[in-house]
Amino acid sequence: MVEAEDDEVHGVEAMLDTLTAPVKVVYTVALEEVKRRMMKWKAAILKEFQALWDAHALTPLSEAERQALEGSGTLFVLPAKGVFTIKPPDEVALPAPESVAAHADSLFKRKARLLICGNFEGKQGEDSYAGGCQMDLLRTMLARAVHCEWHGAITDIRNAFLLAPLDTGSVTYALFMPKVFRMAEVPCADQLFRVDRALCGFRRSPRLWGLYRDGRLRRGEFDYGSSRAVLRQLRTDENTWASVLLHNEEIIGYITVYVDDLLCVGTVEAITAAHTWLASESKTSGLAWIGQDEPVRFLGTELLRSANGFSLFQRGYLKEVLKHHSLLEAPGSLTPCPQNWLLCEVDLEAVAYSEEILARAQKLTGELLWLSTRSRPDVMHAVSTMSSLCLRKPVLAERIGLRTLAYLKETFDYVLKYGRAECSDRNIVIAYSDASFAPQGGRSLGCSMVCYNGVPVAWRCGRQTLVSLSVAEAELIEAINAVQMLSGIAAFTAELHNEPPAVRENALRIEHIPGLKASEAVQHELELQGLSGRDPSPGDELPELEEIPFQSPPRHTREWRSVSSVSIGVQADVRLPPGEVVMSVQQPLYVTKN
Repeated sequence: MVEAEDDEVHGVEAMLDTLTAPVKVVYTVALEEVKRRMMKWKAAILKEFQALWDAHALTPLSEAERQALEGSGTLFVLPAKGVFTIKPPDEVALPAPESVAAHADSLFKRKARLLICGNFEGKQGEDSYAGGCQMDLLRTMLARAVHCEWHGAITDIRNAFLLAPLDTGSVTYALFMPKVFRMAEVPCADQLFRVDRALCGFRRSPRLWGLYRDGRLRRGEFDYGSSRAVLRQLRTDENTWASVLLHNEEIIGYITVYVDDLLCVGTVEAITAAHTWLASESKTSGLAWIGQDEPVRFLGTELLRSANGFSLFQRGYLKEVLKHHSLLEAPGSLTPCPQNWLLCEVDLEAVAYSEEILARAQKLTGELLWLSTRSRPDVMHAVSTMSSLCLRKPVLAERIGLRTLAYLKETFDYVLKYGRAECSDRNIVIAYSDASFAPQGGRSLGCSMVCYNGVPVAWRCGRQTLVSLSVAEAELIEAINAVQMLSGIAAFTAELHNEPPAVRENALRIEHIPGLKASEAVQHELELQGLSGRDPSPGDELPELEEIPFQSPPRHTREWRSVSSVSIGVQADVRLPPGEVVMSVQQPLYVTKN
């Protein structure tokens, strides 16, 4: 298969002809292939048109209506196009080997989508922002579900955008059917259609759907045994809804929303009851339970359930990336990347790279970034380095990426496991941070990770925004970044546990010899954010800088010229009562600056 510049893939139909197992990822099929295989795509195109017709999203205009609108100057005709994808099947039922050819269509599903070209609409004054589920909060939710011994299931709302009304004011939007839809012989193919719903392609459609969806969920109420339960939106995350019993305020589950996909965790009865209510409000797919045999997909990841908890991974996507780069049969690697590559201490011939090389490096960086931010934190340092080198040294960035893929191939079976053995019933959120001071004289590198009840839920790695003048300042900046990330997770877990955590942060003390002070940039950062990463309150002051005596090293030590000492005192491995949060960085650190 060959991928085009517009993300369309050529050769998908040939791949489907030889398919022996269900597809794991989504392929966007090139328009030329769809036209050549029109008989195979006709049913999907007619299904899409029927959904638009049933939702009253499109209304054919007569010639008289069209002329009247044109005469009033309120008609705005936008182009439209079709997008065609191959998706994993809703229910995986692998046929017997002798009947694979006869049941090949059960290994995938064809999806046709009509898109209006909203980029031709011009600049609009209204807000078009629509938020989405954050990956770190999804991982936190899974860890919480493990402790509660809850189950999980996935569902989606069919033709979601078409449910949201479209307010266009005095303007009437219209479209002609694209040629590929006319080839499929949809009804009224040659007429002009008035657009009455938030079609995919309008820039405002995601926000309109989000407002409509949240309004329906706020009215959510369903039976749970002999009680009634309601849906309540969390204050810390607008995309997470709690199922709460009315008589005692007990939480029996949560629903995490990403556009039109929903992840439900809770008791089996709570999930089933919530889904029954959703199905009564709009057309939904059946519940795909997170089981032990076949993974379910949500937010670009795959989820499996075990006797001890949940596992999160992206094996299907990783396999496709390895296949795309012809690395399925290549040898693997036990490490993500040699250190000298990451430090740019490798001799490469000076070549004037082409746009093709740059495009390959950018694409590979994006593919690995998708993996590192979701399920593979072990490669985030290599991916961060690729991101910084992508435009300056794309040849080296591609080389690092291919080596990282070799490591991912060797560790293909690695998963993020959220098990009960690692979790507890306590609300303990710990942040870890580390920094590498100014390698090659540039900005320092920093890395932070936040763990909730012993399992990683959030992480980051990259160059720091401020320039540090010592190792201690680099560690301090990264500690502030870690506390900021910790504060967000701690606020979310506090609402999950229905009790505010007692945030306990470490005291920070900087000691220095005469003449050495923290840089103005770091002091300004402390003034703005405070050590806790929160906005300063009246009375907050910077920690006092205290002078201490320092004995110079022997003169024969060539490595030390003018020497200063900085120490950061922190608490590490602190055990707290239930509901408390601890910031843990490193053991007391003593560093020197030449």
